[in-house]
Parts: sequence; C-alpha cells; structure tokens
Amino acid sequence: MATPKTTPMKKALTLLSVYALATGATLSSGFFLLPGVAYGLAGPAVVLCYMLAAIPLFPATLCSVELGTAMPRAGGAYYFLDRSMGPFIGTIGGMGMWLALLLKTAFALVGMGVYVELLVQVFDPSLSVPIVPAAACFAILFAMLNLMGAEKTGSFQIIIVFGLLTILTWFIGRGVFNLKFEHFGGFLDAGSDNIISTTGLVYISYVGVTKVASVSEEVKDPERNLPLGSSWLY
Repeated sequence: MATPKTTPMKKALTLLSVYALATGATLSSGFFLLPGVAYGLAGPAVVLCYMLAAIPLFPATLCSVELGTAMPRAGGAYYFLDRSMGPFIGTIGGMGMWLALLLKTAFALVGMGVYVELLVQVFDPSLSVPIVPAAACFAILFAMLNLMGAEKTGSFQIIIVFGLLTILTWFIGRGVFNLKFEHFGGFLDAGSDNIISTTGLVYISYVGVTKVASVSEEVKDPERNLPLGSSWLY
C-alpha cells in the first residue's frame, strides 16, 4: 500500500511565538484559577506545592523538546508514540492528550466566564452574567481566531501574554511590599497527604511548556527555537 502524501505545514511561528504559546498555556488557568482551589486544600503550603510540581517538569520538558527537534511534526506526543510504539499506543496516547487539553480548556473557559461576571458586578452589582454561555462565547471566539492560521494566532498570543506579564509584574511589585508573614503560620498544618495531592493538582499549571511540541511542524528553525522558547522556566 502506498504511503499517502502529506502537505508540509507552513512554518510561521517564531521564537517569540513559541515563548508566548508556552507561557500563555502556563499562565492561563494554572495561575489565575488553580491557586485559590489549591490554597483551600493545602493552605499556606500551596507555595511549596508549586515548587514541588516544577521538579518533574524538567525531564518532561527536556524530553519533549528533544523529540520535537528530532521529529518536528504536528501532533506532538501522539506522533512520538506512533513512531516509537506503533499506531495502537499512539492512538491511546493521542486520545489521552486530547482529553487532557479538552478538560484544561474547559476549565480555563469557565474561569474566564467567572471573571467576566465579577468584572460586570464591579460596575453594577445588580447585573449577573451566565457563566456557561459566556464560556461558550469565548470558545467560539478562539475557534474563529485559530481558523485565521498559526501566524495570526501567534501574533495575538504574543500580545495577550505580554499583557498578562505586565499585569503580573505590577501585581508582584505592589504586593511584595505588603506581605504579612503571619498568613504563613501553620505552614504544614494541611498534612503531607494534602500537600502531595495538591502538588499533583497544580502540576497541570506547567504542562503548557511541554505542549509546544504539538506545533513544532509550524515552528521556524525548530532546532533553535523550540529549546529556547520552552526553556524560559529554567
């Protein structure tokens, strides 16, 4: 049976685009929604949970970048598993990756709906925004944006990410002078079980760094730009 021909994807993503994709996926739901949930489980030790969750990220990122530079093809983990362990394992891994991205995206969209409702109530407490329809509207908006192609999507991502980094820099700059160390009392009171389970929960905050391998076929000079764009955490 002849191997079907495939059309190479246009290489439109630059180093800055790779950095924005990795950073944006990390800063979305992982740092704007999860900390509140994690604090409810681990208390002040949520800081330790994020530090522990970053440890397994290092080998995962190195492996993902190495595979992405060796096999710069769309699909990421699915393609790697398909080539190394066969189509059956590749399909299982691909479905798992698809479900993980689906659930993470749904979590982020619902979180955006909550933020819209809070923002509206700041101006008029009597108003209420239905969260699920708002999340659906965001999903349609981002789907239409992705239809414009990787180049325009990457440019939009860069604008959003640097806007978020500006907000975070302002927040940290203002907040670092208002730390109240009494809030860290009973740092380990949640117990080791809660701290370990919360570490597993917040690990999803970092997986955006490894997901850039899924678009490696669209990255210009992937041997250079993938490692540099993904290794910002180091």
